[in-house]
Amino acid sequence: MNVGMKILLSLSFFCVLLFLFWMFLSFRKPEKKEMKIGGNKLFVEVAQTSVQQTKGLSGRMSLGEDEGMVFVYPFPQQPTFWMYGMRFPIDILWVRDQSIIGIEKNVSPEFGTPVLELQRYKAPSAITAVIEVQAGWSEKHKITQGSDVEYWGE
Repeated sequence: MNVGMKILLSLSFFCVLLFLFWMFLSFRKPEKKEMKIGGNKLFVEVAQTSVQQTKGLSGRMSLGEDEGMVFVYPFPQQPTFWMYGMRFPIDILWVRDQSIIGIEKNVSPEFGTPVLELQRYKAPSAITAVIEVQAGWSEKHKITQGSDVEYWGE
């Protein structure tokens, strides 16, 4: 085996290892953290990877009373969410910096609706995070536009 072939095989092996490492990081369970919204404790899973963000809460049967999922963005943007694969209703909290700027309340799954016809929920303006909680959580805890959001470690 010549030197060029050995280099090519070594490089290929390295690429396979790198790919497997990326897959491991992408498909791991989201990290759990504690945060506060309007002074109320919430235990969230942090959707960090693109795979975690795409899946979100899809496929789950329920969400605990003070549990949720947070999607934190590296720069302000205006994402669109949908209820694809969801089995329970949620509230969607739109966050800019450390303040709630909008709430979609009681967003329900659309069972039997073709994927292309599912309703889309767009942030009202550029945001830095989205928090999904059990439907009714924001009303029960009196969360409104302007409520403070405290992330872990702040």
